Amino acid sequence: MKPGSEVSIRQRLVHLGANGLVFSLCYLLANALAQQRGTTRHIALAWEVHTPFWPWMVLPYASSGILLVAAVWLVPNQDGLRVLSQRLLLATVLAALVFVLWPLQFGGQRPMVTAPLPAALFQALAWVDAPYNQFPSLHVAYCVLLWEPLRDRLAAPWARALMGGWLVLTALSTLFTYQHQALDLVGGALLGLACLRWIRPGRSDPHVALYYLLAGGVAGVVGSALWPAALTLYLVASLWLVALAYARGDRHFLHKTQGRYPWWVATQLHDILHGVVKGHRQVLRQQRAAAGQGLGGVAV
Repeated sequence: MKPGSEVSIRQRLVHLGANGLVFSLCYLLANALAQQRGTTRHIALAWEVHTPFWPWMVLPYASSGILLVAAVWLVPNQDGLRVLSQRLLLATVLAALVFVLWPLQFGGQRPMVTAPLPAALFQALAWVDAPYNQFPSLHVAYCVLLWEPLRDRLAAPWARALMGGWLVLTALSTLFTYQHQALDLVGGALLGLACLRWIRPGRSDPHVALYYLLAGGVAGVVGSALWPAALTLYLVASLWLVALAYARGDRHFLHKTQGRYPWWVATQLHDILHGVVKGHRQVLRQQRAAAGQGLGGVAV
């Protein structure tokens, strides 16, 4: 392991906290918005009326949170932590945007569960979830994203096979617990694969464009539920324009001349110009620190 690449407990907690906060905001608000709209649309296929309901499958379903925490806690270095955290954040925000723009409801009724343990787990699930936020399945996307970091911490082939089998079972549990339709699983798998492709290991500089992209997505979800449409569109457009500029490496995207911004830039980006400048200075400080003595703070 390279010097300075070790991961502290604080760093793990920060990334867990960031993912937990973004998930709570986006997932719960999207659920509430779908319920408020009275969503009844579903994408159940005709053959899904024959899908069996297996109450015991709630056990692997409920294990996804434990697996996520374990993956964050076991990842061995800062780059691995960054990659996992960014992939999870991206999957959460992209899925939540789809939930808001194309709300769906589960197209069926779950039978009554009488076995004590499954019944207790389904009751706990009902407290925090609703039959919305269907496509794509975040459960399945997370299973795709967790496989690599969990696999890499297991040396024995049998242990890797067991972990892979459990993740497959966790993904399938969304179908047999009547949480999702078949197309939701396909969408979740594609979302997970896309995040694997878009967020790659080995990046040396902070992924500023990604964080502005995520911030714009979160603003879109929160704004759809709580803010006027004009304010939401303004914030999302401003943040995504900054994300685009960072992604393109465009140092002149603010068109600053002789210390002044054009009126149209100041009007559109007024609320985040200060944040851009502050963020740029923070990136420069981190790069100088990394060059001099290695990153000792939170991996970004």
